[in-house]
Amino acid sequence: MKLNPDELFYIDNKLFVFDSVVVKLIEYKDKYGIVLDKTGFFPEAGGQKGDLGTLNGISVLDVQVTENGIEHFVSCSIEVGTLVHGELDKELRLKKERNHSGEHIVSAVVHKLFGYNNVGFHMGEEGMDVDFDGSFTKDELVEIERQANRIVRENVAVKCYFPTEEELKRISYRSKLELSTPRIVEIVGYDFCACCAPHVSTTGEIGLIKIVDCYKNRGNTRLTLLCAEDAVEYVLSVCSDADKSGAMLSVKPYSVSSAITKQLKSNEELVRLNAELKHSISLEIVSNLKASENYLVVFAPSFASKDVLNKGLELSQKGVCIFSGNDDDYTYVLASKAGDMRGLATSLNQTFSGKGGGKPTQVQGRIKASKEQIEKFFHNGEKE
Repeated sequence: MKLNPDELFYIDNKLFVFDSVVVKLIEYKDKYGIVLDKTGFFPEAGGQKGDLGTLNGISVLDVQVTENGIEHFVSCSIEVGTLVHGELDKELRLKKERNHSGEHIVSAVVHKLFGYNNVGFHMGEEGMDVDFDGSFTKDELVEIERQANRIVRENVAVKCYFPTEEELKRISYRSKLELSTPRIVEIVGYDFCACCAPHVSTTGEIGLIKIVDCYKNRGNTRLTLLCAEDAVEYVLSVCSDADKSGAMLSVKPYSVSSAITKQLKSNEELVRLNAELKHSISLEIVSNLKASENYLVVFAPSFASKDVLNKGLELSQKGVCIFSGNDDDYTYVLASKAGDMRGLATSLNQTFSGKGGGKPTQVQGRIKASKEQIEKFFHNGEKE
């Protein structure tokens, strides 16, 4: 069903209260559909959710175009013939107008700069997703945003109308669909686009446009946009985070990026030195290992476990037992070339309230014991 050009939301997009008469009542399982002789509620269409508000104080839960007309879904019935007073959620309507008009501006700029088409649009609770049939570099996104906000600052008129056939022949407009009688949204001097939704009257109402994300989506490129108060809140949040980050790095907010780059380079050097130190410690521990006819018990940092394990298996006839940690909390690795280490692990776990598991030749676990207690356990021969 096509929307009627005489609907109140087309006659006056800043009409937030109106009076009308119920002409149809449709009863559903858990709601009622109310059709009015005229309405200021824009229904869901063109990627935009319908307006919300009240009819005679009853909350309008959703507005949809159906075979019955424009249905206003409510939780209780309003009888046919009833005079109703409608009130829109003004701030929600204005927010949608600003966002949708901002999307038109961005799509116009993208088409002018790159020739890409808007092939998909969805307005969510916070922000909009817009799909384009082309890709962008970071510098190109900055230029799109810069030009879009310049159009906002120019505060040019936004005209919405249903052109005559003669007028339509003279208009080159953007559209995702082939339409015989489209409604045109004109951003004067910049764009003509087919669209059924309410829009701002001048671009200055939008205030600010911000591109907050860009990624591939089903072969296209998706931009996530914020406009007006949503964009302002986003910028304030980012600036606040930059202030905090700058304070932690002892630099101005605009220097955070360079400070982080410097810190990362410093961290890379620390990582390299740390790796060299760990390697040196591992070599030192391994060089001091001595052959044993019994279990070879070694206390070593976890980073040295692999080196100690390999050397320990060469030096011990029964197996190597590696403990890493500190008093009252040690992880362990029990390994043997051929023997079954599970019995030893069970005894350790029972003695020191531990747990672990693994295969016969290698078991890993954790126990609650001091170094002295572990050494005493092996010294007393409690191995089975």
